Amino acid sequence: MFLGEMDDIEDPLAPKVPRCALGMRILLVDRDTTSLMFMASILEAYSYKVTTIEILSIAMAIYDERKDEFDVIMANVHVNNKTDLELVREIIKKQKTPIILMSTASPEALKIEGKLEGACLFWKKPISNIQLRAVSQQVY
Repeated sequence: MFLGEMDDIEDPLAPKVPRCALGMRILLVDRDTTSLMFMASILEAYSYKVTTIEILSIAMAIYDERKDEFDVIMANVHVNNKTDLELVREIIKKQKTPIILMSTASPEALKIEGKLEGACLFWKKPISNIQLRAVSQQVY
């Protein structure tokens, strides 16, 4: 294959995302760097624009400064950390940006509390490619 022929090849991932969702801006928060980078690379392959942050409190500060620059927030929460849900509550108070909570644990109490605080979804990790591809369909 010649270099000029590469332009004619379509990205096999791109057609699977609705055209209106291409370029959706996602704030992705996860303390696990490996998971964060893995999910970000998949989301970017589906033409989402991803900002990655490892610490939820820092993500909150960035969100405060640039809230109009994000269409969706995806945040990993920990069962024993009530601060995570408090930050979710603060985001909901400030603006109605859809939030997807993720966790390696999935106790019903955490799912229910997350939904009560305003999260639109709760996903148990690991997150599948299908879930990541359908982010736009899940929150709108």
